[in-house]
Amino acid sequence: WGLSQYLSRPNPAGRSPGAEEEAVGDGGTAVTPLLWLKYQAKPPDGQVDSRLIFRLDRLTVVYNTAVIRALNDFVSVGSSPTLEFIARAGKEQMEETRRRSQQNLTHALSNKLVVDLCVDLRSPVI
Repeated sequence: WGLSQYLSRPNPAGRSPGAEEEAVGDGGTAVTPLLWLKYQAKPPDGQVDSRLIFRLDRLTVVYNTAVIRALNDFVSVGSSPTLEFIARAGKEQMEETRRRSQQNLTHALSNKLVVDLCVDLRSPVI
């Protein structure tokens, strides 16, 4: 499934996306999704067990020091027992996710599952 309805922008001139990632915006204009993700379990071509296609279009990042400092001051809350508890819980969740990912990878390798992973990341312009 594509996320084009949520994260999309007008199609820039000269870019011709694949048919699967082209969408039509509200005004009837073609848009290219900023983020596009597609997962297929047992794709019809039968060459692989599953396929994941991930595309992230180029972003333009404008670095403004004053805005970054203001945001940092706004979200800085210091330290408290509650924040330490939240950080510890987040770390435990990440460890559990790492453990499950390792188990899944071990299972896939032992069953010799074939996964086709297509990643297209365009570097940001800063």
